[in-house]
Amino acid sequence: MPARKVDIVFCLDTSDSMQPCIDSVRENIGRLIDQLKDAKFEWRLDFVAHHMPGCRVYHTETLNGNACDLLYGNDPESHFFTTDIERFKQALGQQKVAGDENMLCALDFALDMPFGPANTTQRVVVLISDEPFETNEPEAFEKARGKVDAIMEKIRARHITFLAVMPVRDGGIAEKLSMVDRADIIPVEENDQGMQNVDMADLLGQLGKTISVTTMQSSGEEPYKRALFGQDKWPTVKDFDHIGDKK
Repeated sequence: MPARKVDIVFCLDTSDSMQPCIDSVRENIGRLIDQLKDAKFEWRLDFVAHHMPGCRVYHTETLNGNACDLLYGNDPESHFFTTDIERFKQALGQQKVAGDENMLCALDFALDMPFGPANTTQRVVVLISDEPFETNEPEAFEKARGKVDAIMEKIRARHITFLAVMPVRDGGIAEKLSMVDRADIIPVEENDQGMQNVDMADLLGQLGKTISVTTMQSSGEEPYKRALFGQDKWPTVKDFDHIGDKK
């Protein structure tokens, strides 16, 4: 029986209040890896760290801010995902919290990652934030919310398991995203305590168990639209301009 494969992307809000949560993911990521090893998985990890202004995007192998250029360039497969857990932890440790969050754009980036083939690889995106989607500046948020249906379609078309740990507002975006097959939202309190009451070690251990029992998709990837926020046209990080930002 061939080895099972899984690609996991953490989509992390790096606004000012998230430092304890990022530290906790780094310190406890071994719990997830232990579960995957026990289940005989071949695994790869990466993360999308994002903050405003400019929706600057960082990942494991590129900490200078040009991850967006690489993802939408000519050879994304050679730049993303790692099997080096120490490198992953080191890169997370170098993240600087700053600014505010732009989660829908960052989620779109994570969904565009160069995952392994859908018929051989479980594809997982884990979004973690201490703020709900609805905290963006109102006009910017209303424009961004118009992308939600396309984001849902992308999750479905790419056969991605989408998991989120975040505050959830009644009738909001998180509730809508939870309606997608293979999506699960774990609600946390929306308060000034942020993620401090979340047991990250237990959460990552449970994530490993969930992946281990998830049924593998046998069909290939369906057509989908990349870069829903036009990020493939942003020439450099210094020129990043997303909905609601001022240059």
